[in-house]
Amino acid sequence: MDRWKAFSWLCEALAPTIYGRRPEGLEPPPSWPLVVEAASYHLVTPALAWRLEREEGLAGEAASYFEAILELFRARNREMAGAIRAAAMQLARAGISAIALKGGASLIEELFPDPGIRPLTDIDLLVPEAQVAIAAAVLRDNGWFATTPDKPGHHHLAPLRHKDWPCTLELHRRVLNKRFGGMLVAEECFRNIRPLDRGDVKALLPSPTHRVVHNIVHSELVNRRSVTRVPELRQLLELCLLRERYEAVIDWEDVALRFRQAGQLPALQHNLSCARSLFGYPPPSFLSPASGCTTETLREAVERQKGLRRAKARKIARLVYRELSFSRGRLLLHKGGRAQLRINAARIWQGTGW
Repeated sequence: MDRWKAFSWLCEALAPTIYGRRPEGLEPPPSWPLVVEAASYHLVTPALAWRLEREEGLAGEAASYFEAILELFRARNREMAGAIRAAAMQLARAGISAIALKGGASLIEELFPDPGIRPLTDIDLLVPEAQVAIAAAVLRDNGWFATTPDKPGHHHLAPLRHKDWPCTLELHRRVLNKRFGGMLVAEECFRNIRPLDRGDVKALLPSPTHRVVHNIVHSELVNRRSVTRVPELRQLLELCLLRERYEAVIDWEDVALRFRQAGQLPALQHNLSCARSLFGYPPPSFLSPASGCTTETLREAVERQKGLRRAKARKIARLVYRELSFSRGRLLLHKGGRAQLRINAARIWQGTGW
């Protein structure tokens, strides 16, 4: 019950982010350790930090931790956006179109109310399959390098690194892995690209409909959230923000058809009903929420979770610890936040709380 109360508080705190709002007077959480654990597991700690930034009642270790997290990701995401622009420009000069996918697309078009909200572990760029080898060569000529060999038949090449950027870059020949690749084909994305030209920001983005499909397939099917029955809040929050901005142009009949033809309509219904139950965001009118996804079933699924899984904890820890000194030490967290972040993050990963 305590875990569900913390999870519910987290969802209630994050819901106004969909509308770019931070109402004051948020009730104290039932348990800071459980809230921080849930936010870390669901990769929404920066979003929670943005939500709490103006809360006067937040103090002590919690205040310094969230302050440091938000500053960290604001700085990191500025670097990530720079890496996306640089790589896309390098490919464009070689005559290669590259579409920014997933979090990179959201970051570059400023989908979130603050650039530090959405954590990214890497950059995903989709290029035409016939040009993927040329694209990799172009990036290598511009300082990107691979540390592992490519996997034959994989939907993206081995991650590329660059000494100037705090991230890896994955060149996609296909949008999704082989199992679910038919639900969103690369050629469709290139036929429906949406150019973004905003001052010094020039990029290609998928259509809103394709971004919704990619988001839900990746969350519910690739990451198996429709099996665990607990959605990843980072992905669900991003989906709601996409809908809030683009609902009028999202082709929900096309979205539903893709899931129906793949035999995955329950996964789509589960995702949309979770948005309703957790964030109060209603599903499209013609799609009925999954009857099995109720507040009660979500509560049972959350209570079954045994805290941070080791692999997920390692992923989050890498994201925090490695990036504390990214970009040749240029990031300086004020008021001792950097040291405090190390101490508090260590406590969180060990499950000891504050």
